[in-house]
Amino acid sequence: MTHKHIISERSWYSNIAMNNGPCGRYGHKCVVYNDEMFLFGGYNGMRLNDTYALNFNTLKWRGIKSNTPSIRDCHSAVLYEHYMIIFGGSDGTTWYNTLYALDLHTEKWTKLEALGDIPTPRGGHTATVLDNKMYIFGGWNGTKALNCLYFYDFDTKYWSKITPQSSLPEARDSHTANLIADKLIIIGGGNGKQRFNEVVEYDISHNLWQKPQCIGQASIGRAGHITITSGHKLYVFSGGNGTGWSDEVCEYDTTCNKWSLLSYISDQDKDIAPASYGMSGVLFNSSIYIFGGGTGKLWNDKVYRLKVGTSKNVQDTKSKLLKSINNGLLSDIIIE
Repeated sequence: MTHKHIISERSWYSNIAMNNGPCGRYGHKCVVYNDEMFLFGGYNGMRLNDTYALNFNTLKWRGIKSNTPSIRDCHSAVLYEHYMIIFGGSDGTTWYNTLYALDLHTEKWTKLEALGDIPTPRGGHTATVLDNKMYIFGGWNGTKALNCLYFYDFDTKYWSKITPQSSLPEARDSHTANLIADKLIIIGGGNGKQRFNEVVEYDISHNLWQKPQCIGQASIGRAGHITITSGHKLYVFSGGNGTGWSDEVCEYDTTCNKWSLLSYISDQDKDIAPASYGMSGVLFNSSIYIFGGGTGKLWNDKVYRLKVGTSKNVQDTKSKLLKSINNGLLSDIIIE
């Protein structure tokens, strides 16, 4: 069972970028730094290696000219200090295990030194930063899904493979990983045979994998979705279950391990980001900004914004919803 409610102060907005930006794509990655979203790579019938930045103040894209890493999609990207760090990915033939950094001050790419127990090449993995370490989990190596966990120490330049004091979760790729306190929270993913509809956590401090007891569950198993952290809540959008694409927004409250299926306010259906696979998103000023995603035939080239913070019109919206509830038009609703 998924608990369903309407969060009345949250809304969709579409096509917010004001100029021509990157072409439609999926399998790209974005990070946010200061007031800009930086994007690299992806696939839209061919692999790409372009770099763009979207300014949230002007809502305009600009291309970044620099010697770039080779073409790829399904890589990972994280923000560390003032660097966009990418790892892995594939050009369709070769799978990578190299590290590159885009200096967001100089806007120049460089290849990073990597020593130690370097992960095998992969794509569709996740990367998450805690302090001076980047944690890599799972992925696909061209033959099979993976469930190994590594960390890269930015100070020493060494990779280390982690041997946890517990059994490993099932191998997967195209999942998401988000950091809450000292826990990596893994949602979904697939292994070529099934899409997972579960949450697993890695407790970094205690070196343990565990599966929390959740209240409700996400409505479908999914892969290729995005999960964005806002406070103690995770917002999960889209992805596929092997037969279709989801346009649902699910909320996972990490304080009580509770799932909720959210309904959002939008003026028109076109404001809602299309259901797809492999989009990328970031959080900026209480809004989730989403770019890209595809269905295998179409690649989205628009920016969508999902407001998850407060609004000046909260009370008006709540009044309208309460009126609908009282008139019997809505049920199973919680208004926050």
